[in-house]
Amino acid sequence: MSKIKSYLEVATNICVMLVSVVVLSSYAWLYFDGKVAQQSTTGLQKGKTILQLPKDIFGNSSNALIIAMNTKCHFCTESVPFYNKIATRQSGASPVAITAMFPNSADEVGHYAQENGLKMKTVASVDFIGLNVSATPTIILVDKTGNVINFWIGKL
Repeated sequence: MSKIKSYLEVATNICVMLVSVVVLSSYAWLYFDGKVAQQSTTGLQKGKTILQLPKDIFGNSSNALIIAMNTKCHFCTESVPFYNKIATRQSGASPVAITAMFPNSADEVGHYAQENGLKMKTVASVDFIGLNVSATPTIILVDKTGNVINFWIGKL
């Protein structure tokens, strides 16, 4: 009886060790080899043209900085001081036109801008799918033709 018990203990220990090795190996494989290069989920790409830009966002500027926000996004609200700092520190002959765009209604955006002290032009009821924006906040720098010069996703 004790001989069977000892064989069972050895067999159990071997099984536990094998399962542990398999589990750890699979996690290591996923961590080191299974990683793929991160891709933007927004569809934005440098050099691509955004077709559905409101034409009045440029003013006299050759470039526009579009800040895609949502009134219900706490990262957007936390980023308002940063955006205001960008808007107030512009200088030079041709400053960049800065516009905050929202998918929300005009009333909601007006209340949000006043409550949070947003110091830039706002546009409400924007179709973010047409802008290739799937996450907020997103900042997009475009030229007068709508070509994406650069973009930044998330709270900066």
